[in-house]
Amino acid sequence: LPTAVLAAAPPPGRTPRPATRVLPVRRRPDGTVEPVGRDRPGNLWGAAGADALAAVPPDWTAGPVPLLPLPA
Repeated sequence: LPTAVLAAAPPPGRTPRPATRVLPVRRRPDGTVEPVGRDRPGNLWGAAGADALAAVPPDWTAGPVPLLPLPA
């Protein structure tokens, strides 16, 4: 899988226990990605405007995250 660095920290998780989060992200011209937002359960609005989904592990603090590219 390709990877990219998150340009902005994801919003805090909403689960009571640590879990890997899947965030809709958009690629930036500098090669990083930023969270699109609107990533609450049952809300596909964020995914509709995203270029990829990022898998952010529960212990992530900085660095690259795996990406699942979405079709255009």
